Amino acid sequence: MRMMSGLAVVVVVAAWVSGGMGCSSSSGGRSGGSGAGTASQSGGAGGATVNGGGGMPATVEPSVGGQGGGGTGVGGGGFGGTSAPASGGAAGHAVPSDGAAGSAGVGPGGAAGSGLAGTSAGGTSGGGGRAGAGDGGTGGGIVTSPPPNILIVLDRSASMNDTFDGMTCPGTYGCGVTSKWSLMTTAMEQVLPLEETKVNWGLKFFAEGGGLSTDACVVLSGVEIAPQVASAAMIAFRLEATHASGSTPTTAAISAAATYLSSLNDGAPKFILLVTDGIPTCGVAPCAGAAPGSLNQCDDANAIAAVKSAYDTLGISTFVVGVGMDVGSGDATLAAMAIAGGQPRSANPSYYPVESGADLIAAFTTIAGLAAP
Repeated sequence: MRMMSGLAVVVVVAAWVSGGMGCSSSSGGRSGGSGAGTASQSGGAGGATVNGGGGMPATVEPSVGGQGGGGTGVGGGGFGGTSAPASGGAAGHAVPSDGAAGSAGVGPGGAAGSGLAGTSAGGTSGGGGRAGAGDGGTGGGIVTSPPPNILIVLDRSASMNDTFDGMTCPGTYGCGVTSKWSLMTTAMEQVLPLEETKVNWGLKFFAEGGGLSTDACVVLSGVEIAPQVASAAMIAFRLEATHASGSTPTTAAISAAATYLSSLNDGAPKFILLVTDGIPTCGVAPCAGAAPGSLNQCDDANAIAAVKSAYDTLGISTFVVGVGMDVGSGDATLAAMAIAGGQPRSANPSYYPVESGADLIAAFTTIAGLAAP
């Protein structure tokens, strides 16, 4: 059937000039004066230091646990002030005078320091200093996670040889180039390379038997292609070497896929992308929409439960793509699986309906964006 982060440090900051410590410069101030700044105490904010013309760099270093203080150079010819964020402190700010760029030092967990433009106050040699760019604190900065692993669990049941509207064709490979299998795999070969820089694609077929009637419900524990960087070409090769055959053992496929993904310890987010054209078979539960008391080979309830277990127990979400227009009573099952998997569409139906190759490309692009925002 078909469907779809203490140690206190005190630092004295002094500015040197020829002949000793001078007065701080002010508007119209004389060249050669320099001022001393006070160092911050543990937990406190750093004080400001003023350089006169020709002074050496003013430095303020906050104590451990304190907030990074800013050195401010005023007057001409001074060197750039520096500041360093403390462990866990906020960003140190450097305001250099005319001369070298101010910079922020490195402190564990500190945010990036930034330099502001230096200014002069009436000194003849005074000039605006360059903005200093602070370095990020050790342990600070943006923490990135690896690309998500998306395992495509692909239905290769015999009904995939039919067209999107459900028309069947004679022969081993059914409707050939117009079949759901041909159009869908061609679309996958087009879209996967476009998204493989942000997604690690993997592939698992179901069923995985040899095509004999006794293999129609076989699902193996491994995968055809493990989720990895730049896997699109490998997946395309496997798709081209495979034809549609067998039944739709969705329950076993989801369970095997979830078990496999949970064994990966790369720290990457994990997702199942179920692509199917039919309601789950290889079971004995009533089909969706079947009359009360009737039994057949459908497995809707167990498939929905398998998707829910992967999400609730293992934290593995499932996106559901339904292929074909002839979903029939399977529509409710696919929608239920999409909701149970924690990744329903914000539209009706809850799963991603695909009725063409273009629809599948759009669905995969959207799903890759949601998995790797």
